[in-house]
Amino acid sequence: MKLFIGLLILMGMQQTFAQNRTDPVLFMGNISNPFGISASGKQITTFSFEIKGFNDVSSGEAGAQVLVLGLSTTTAVSNPCNNSDNMCVQECVEYSFGVYQCFCSKGYEDSTTEAVAPSPLPQNGFVCEDVDECTLYPEPCGTGQQSCNNTIGSYNCTCISGYVVSADQESCVDFDECTNATSSDCDINASCINFDGGFRCECNRGYDGDGTNGNCTDIDECLAGNVTCGGLGTCSNTDGSYRCECIFGFEETNSTGTPTCIDIDECTDAGVSCGHPDAECQNTHGSFRCRCKKGFSGNGTHCTDIDECLGLNDCHVNATCANTHGNYTCECHEDFLGNGFTCNAGEMSYCFRARIVGRIELIRSGFLESTTEGIIRNSFGRLMVQYQRNINNFFVSGYNVTLEPTRRTILIVRICFNAISKTPDELGEIFADNSATGTLNRQFWSLRDYDECTENYLNCNDAATCENTMGDAICTCPDNRYDFGEMQGLMSGVTCMEPIEFECQGSSANISLLTPYWAQKYINVRNVFVNQGCTGFTVGDIWHRYICNGTVTANGTHLISAFKVADVIPPGGYAINRLDTTFRCIQPAQQNFTTNITSEDNVVDPGVQTDDNAESSIKPLLFVGGYKNAVVDGVRTGEKACVKLEDPNIPENIKIMVEELHTSAPGDDQKFTLLKDYCPVTLPGLEIETTNGGICFTMHRPQASTILEVQLVVNLCTIEDCPTPSCGRKRRSALMRQKRSEELKAISFLIKIDPEDTCDRDCGSGACLLDILNQKQCICPDHSIKTGDGKCKATRNGAFSNSDGSTSDMNILVLVVGLLAGAFLICLLGFVVYSRRRSSILFNDKQMEMKGVYTNSIDVD
Repeated sequence: MKLFIGLLILMGMQQTFAQNRTDPVLFMGNISNPFGISASGKQITTFSFEIKGFNDVSSGEAGAQVLVLGLSTTTAVSNPCNNSDNMCVQECVEYSFGVYQCFCSKGYEDSTTEAVAPSPLPQNGFVCEDVDECTLYPEPCGTGQQSCNNTIGSYNCTCISGYVVSADQESCVDFDECTNATSSDCDINASCINFDGGFRCECNRGYDGDGTNGNCTDIDECLAGNVTCGGLGTCSNTDGSYRCECIFGFEETNSTGTPTCIDIDECTDAGVSCGHPDAECQNTHGSFRCRCKKGFSGNGTHCTDIDECLGLNDCHVNATCANTHGNYTCECHEDFLGNGFTCNAGEMSYCFRARIVGRIELIRSGFLESTTEGIIRNSFGRLMVQYQRNINNFFVSGYNVTLEPTRRTILIVRICFNAISKTPDELGEIFADNSATGTLNRQFWSLRDYDECTENYLNCNDAATCENTMGDAICTCPDNRYDFGEMQGLMSGVTCMEPIEFECQGSSANISLLTPYWAQKYINVRNVFVNQGCTGFTVGDIWHRYICNGTVTANGTHLISAFKVADVIPPGGYAINRLDTTFRCIQPAQQNFTTNITSEDNVVDPGVQTDDNAESSIKPLLFVGGYKNAVVDGVRTGEKACVKLEDPNIPENIKIMVEELHTSAPGDDQKFTLLKDYCPVTLPGLEIETTNGGICFTMHRPQASTILEVQLVVNLCTIEDCPTPSCGRKRRSALMRQKRSEELKAISFLIKIDPEDTCDRDCGSGACLLDILNQKQCICPDHSIKTGDGKCKATRNGAFSNSDGSTSDMNILVLVVGLLAGAFLICLLGFVVYSRRRSSILFNDKQMEMKGVYTNSIDVD
């Protein structure tokens, strides 16, 4: 074939317009429409055609079956390509069930954009336009093109010298001058060699010249002196070649095109005979000789049979040798099976696990642990000899006995046979029916099958079932577990994996599907739907994981996040098994699992029951000076630090309330309690503000720390059930007696103190903050007091004393303050008496005005 590459490309492009099973297809159906009843009482029915589109042949045939089998009024048109309403403008190919496909003829380009429901893909063959091959492709006629002329649906070519137009007028093919005697002028002793667009002449082997007529002359190979005939003959020149005159025992051969002399195999010549029927001819270089065949002895002229049974032979020890003419045969003895060279009594190979029956404690007491196995092996050998002597058809050839590790109250041995004539069931019966005649440490013993299942000796998985067999046991994973060990070529039933792993993470969850398990159920994990907007990804070789947000609802005490896991059937597909399961995360202490199985589908029950506590998904966001400016480099002391608590998964009717706020240096037991029972705790210089889902407080620096640890206790509650805190003393006590929500969560996080913060006062166990005058002040944590120098000092059991028992400076300060307060009260009493005498009426009026000024508590939202 000598077509230009461009022509091949053109042909390849045109082939794409032909039928293709992966291209969209059409289905033509005949629909019967009952119209009414005629006057004679017969049913009047009209018929109409219906055309539906599908993505490819497979989905089209499947969809056609559904339409025909599911709708009694629809039948498939048997020859849709012959129907004038099939929408095809040129070519049509039919498949089964009324499915067909349109496509454009060769030389036309398919410009169809129309789709036919339910398929969204554009069909083929509705709009076909002529392709101008002459302008679209370079040299569409090939290398020999002279000109190209486009026609409707095709084109034709004219060719240069050395080429002719092809039968279809669409390419220039090489003209073979060598097949046309008038077109070539080669010598009679030359060969014509055609090539693309021309030819050449070459003299044949044995001739020399340019190959044209009259210009090839014979070469005398013998005169050149490079022919030896293999050293076994004389060279003789011939026209265009030479021949060899070979010596006796050799003959000429020209199989390679070069004559030479080779040995004659006289043994293949029918006229050569060794003269004895048990002798054979053996060829030699230039001659032959006779020798006796295998199994005979002699000089080749006289041969005598050798009786191998009297000497060396390969018969098995349990076989009989029989001499034959020139050979011998072996036959196994009675009760043995084999070809005579190998004789076993029904040979089988397997391992048998058995329990030694007897007084185990006395048997063990007589031997060292290291020697027990060897002693048992020797005793078992004597037992096998006894069985072969006394039991018909019992044969053993090679075995190994090992003592398996167990508790000291039992002895378990594993016997692996190279060849044995009895099945495991037969051997178990022999063990049970024959008591031992030997002893171990003067104790009688026998063998019995060991039931591995009673003690789970094979470590079967908790979900697996164990079935004891004679000499062994079988572990089997249940249908709703995947046998990972069996997949790895290991023992079955040991690793039974759950097909779904589910882990709650607040209102989100990790859901992992075991790919090979669901593949066995004909469910593709990539076609599984888990909540709206959730996508999966492959993890390793066997898992497909989804990390999803749940569909959240709430009741009085819990947040419930639901995750629906179900397979999706692709368009035109069908399902053998279905997956339809719903998981639920219940915060904070419970996770429930439910399965939604319908009566219409064969839904696979994954058998997963988990109790995984859900963790909080609340995330703290840090701002400064309110809830608009996010913290970048940290917060300075004295600034307002605001924490916004958000959980995108909880519904709008759920409220986040801060019940407690504690701060400290990271890991320090000394805590600053800023909020207790929803109410701020009074600390000089500190301000606390609470909002729904957030809290603000004055930033402070723990001693020698650049980080402030914040601990929050929050309450998740529905708006109608949330407590209404009132922070007066009486109201606070009442609030403490109210029933608390069970949705309390502890949240801990760190706030970085701005590196440019200047509050570096030594506050002892306390914290430094800048007041409104930008003065460095100390605040003291719980269970501490402020000393005379302004520092904070931790107390023990509420007593203000130093470690040496002396009165503290603070006690002295309190005494001085008490004396001053007493003097002030005496002066105040005198002033009150004086005032009463002057205006008792006015005082009584003012007293009425002041009533209740400080009795109403302040409500904090």
